Amino acid sequence: MSNYRFLYEAAKGSDVPAEMVGTSGYLSHPSSSLDPNLFDGDHLKSEVQSHVLNVLNRWFTTKGFKSIDSWLHAWIAGSSISYQWAADRGNGDIDVLFGIDMGPFIRSNQEYSELGEPNLAAMITDSLKAEVWPGESNVRFGDRVYEVTYYFNSRTGKDIASALHPYAAYDLVSDMWTVRPPSLPENPGALYPQRWFDQARGDTERAAELKKHYDEASHDLNAAVMNTPGWHNAGARLNLVTSQAHALWYDLHEGRKSAFSEQGKGYQDWNNFRWQRAKASGAVEVLHAITEVGTAAREAEETQLYGQPIEASDVILRRAMLHHRGGWTQ
Repeated sequence: MSNYRFLYEAAKGSDVPAEMVGTSGYLSHPSSSLDPNLFDGDHLKSEVQSHVLNVLNRWFTTKGFKSIDSWLHAWIAGSSISYQWAADRGNGDIDVLFGIDMGPFIRSNQEYSELGEPNLAAMITDSLKAEVWPGESNVRFGDRVYEVTYYFNSRTGKDIASALHPYAAYDLVSDMWTVRPPSLPENPGALYPQRWFDQARGDTERAAELKKHYDEASHDLNAAVMNTPGWHNAGARLNLVTSQAHALWYDLHEGRKSAFSEQGKGYQDWNNFRWQRAKASGAVEVLHAITEVGTAAREAEETQLYGQPIEASDVILRRAMLHHRGGWTQ
């Protein structure tokens, strides 16, 4: 960051919370039944199943994808379909994860044959976030409102159980459980060793320290006269703390991703435990908010210098490949 004015503006308009307060149902007391707004007994209600599949099919159709039924596989996964569903605060969260059987997909959509599944997954998920997620943020099922999110996980194909080791997964296409949610003790925390709690506490302590430095640096930057030595010093400190917050948030986030990879152990993996404890303490929210200050400042500076933010090389490459092949472009 060469011009701290952009950090100054980004910090003024930031959503960094005043206090570290978080939520997570990870260690919550389990209910005796599944969410009655989503399930009849242990069978997913037809209105939930049809809504999610209709949203996906409609989006793929508008983008010109062909023979959708031959390659699309979709599941609801996560705590919303577990016995810990009641731990959600406010709106519920429904995570829709889908895979693509690449053989049939490419046979019907040849224009994507050179893109590769990871690039296709990134492109589709980014577009869904921009175009579909906003309209799915307040979906009512029964007497409750849910935020429904959609992710394409590469390498999942038809087998989410082996690819992601999900805590629970309900197959929307086959209308049946792929992975049933486990029965848990009244105190799920008893499943994990004390040393995990002790190690995870270090992330919260580090996040609290970074927030303290962020608050001090942003206050000093706001109070100083622009372009004075004190202003530049505060800007340098703020720039450093946004970078450090991003590094810790990225470490937590990537660790959670690895927990749900083929090499991970899923919901009870240490990296997911670590992420959930950071969510519960508010560390995740604070770190992400501070990271966003640095991102907003960088994008504003790049826009002034180049007319728009500099896109990542993989995004540029995907667009070039799609343009060359005549496929959908965002």
